[in-house]
Amino acid sequence: MTTTSAFPTVLESTLRDVIATGVIEGLTAVGRSGHFVIVVRIGSIDMQVAGTRGKPRAFASVASVVTFLTRMGVRKFQVDATEFKPGRVRGPRPDRTEAMRRATTQATKKSKDR
Repeated sequence: MTTTSAFPTVLESTLRDVIATGVIEGLTAVGRSGHFVIVVRIGSIDMQVAGTRGKPRAFASVASVVTFLTRMGVRKFQVDATEFKPGRVRGPRPDRTEAMRRATTQATKKSKDR
């Protein structure tokens, strides 16, 4: 299995149907920088699992891949961690951090006022 990111994609909804037909020859969780992607092999074609908007779906850990695939009915797959580099799936969101800080401060203030 090659680990290039230039795979065609298959939507999650289509993947369910493909799994049900039994034509998948292999599933591999491929490590990237900060995340894993799922590569599906059908015949000689490798396709990367994409979300509903068509972008490749990124999983933070192998555990999240296991959860996703078991919900799809898959019990066996491979893991290729040769290019995995620990990190964050998404970048930090300072705006959300500040919003959560304000919400927590307000909740604490209200509970003390009671």
